[in-house]
Amino acid sequence: MNPSKTRLLGLDGGASKVRGWEIKPTSKGFDLEGTPIENKYQDHPKYLKDFSPVNLNQQLSEKAYGKIDPQKNEIEYGQVITETITKTILDLVAQRTGKWVIGIGFPGLKTRDKRGISAMANGPRMPNLVSNIENILDHEKIDLIDRIHQLGSDADFCGLGENEGKGGHFKNIDNAYYIGGGTGVADALKLHGQLVPFDQIQDWLGKSWEMEMNGFPIESLLSVRGIQEQYSIVTGTHINELSKNGLYAQQILEKAQNNDQQAKETLAETGKNLGKLFFERIETIACGWQKRFNFINPERKDLIPEHDYLGTCLDQGIIGQRLGELLSRDIGSRIIWQELESTIFFMMANTDHLPRTFKSNFNPKTFFRISNLRDAPALGAGISAWKTFMKKNNA
Repeated sequence: MNPSKTRLLGLDGGASKVRGWEIKPTSKGFDLEGTPIENKYQDHPKYLKDFSPVNLNQQLSEKAYGKIDPQKNEIEYGQVITETITKTILDLVAQRTGKWVIGIGFPGLKTRDKRGISAMANGPRMPNLVSNIENILDHEKIDLIDRIHQLGSDADFCGLGENEGKGGHFKNIDNAYYIGGGTGVADALKLHGQLVPFDQIQDWLGKSWEMEMNGFPIESLLSVRGIQEQYSIVTGTHINELSKNGLYAQQILEKAQNNDQQAKETLAETGKNLGKLFFERIETIACGWQKRFNFINPERKDLIPEHDYLGTCLDQGIIGQRLGELLSRDIGSRIIWQELESTIFFMMANTDHLPRTFKSNFNPKTFFRISNLRDAPALGAGISAWKTFMKKNNA
């Protein structure tokens, strides 16, 4: 098998769209190649505008009992997502010859074989997603050199992209936490110089999407979609009306920078909540779980306070994807940043858990970094698929 004649794709599937790149493995790392392809589910002719996911607790219960029973609207919306993913692949390989290796990241809990989705907060369950994608690609005569190994976590792929992609912020650092925000949120973690998948530490550290703060899921507070939702609540304007008028997180920030009080209130709260999350991550890693947040699923086992990394202090907090872009635009106005930093300093001053040297030396200007890798999840998906392919072929 000659890896030099093999081409690589990485896809990032989200709650509203699919985005993909061709990726080039080089001796110096992995680079994004050409231009990205992005397709939105809403552009599919059978898009379900009013899709409503099954109650998350019911999804988790069915997953636990091993009997996933997608409802009619889930099957229909799942087909929309499947065909949008395959369209993105077909758009990327159009007019290009080669044998393809494909990696796909997608949110939600995976089936046992990791080739399907068994539970997802914002979307349908799709237990046979990868098989359905492969069937369409086979029909379209796409030359896959190997079947798609499995669906990965978009969050883990963010970490992999940051660690091995050009310009990634996990490089040359031992201990860092990453949060990326788009339609949803994604966490990644590097400790003692190694990537640490959240699925491997779920007994002592919770994922952002499964926790709630102030009665809201963290995803509904810190994703850019969530920021729009919070502005909708503050202004009493339906979120569909905001979207219709082009009022998304970036435009809400622009209104705040022009002294709109409701926009400023919304984004100040964003900063406060982001500060609470970062403090919880710092504290839990260094000192163990202190029950700062509740879990959306009441049957979720509580976290244990002991773990192998106790005493480890984070060197860096990284903010990525569209949430990172938003924070970058706020550097001058400091509407979000001011509350983020103030919240962390306040919480540090009111805890005896953290090491005194960490608290006295903490500097937001050196601790926080904004990632420029908007496509870290797609990059990570490709890197993971390539590593699997090379390992199987002893290359």
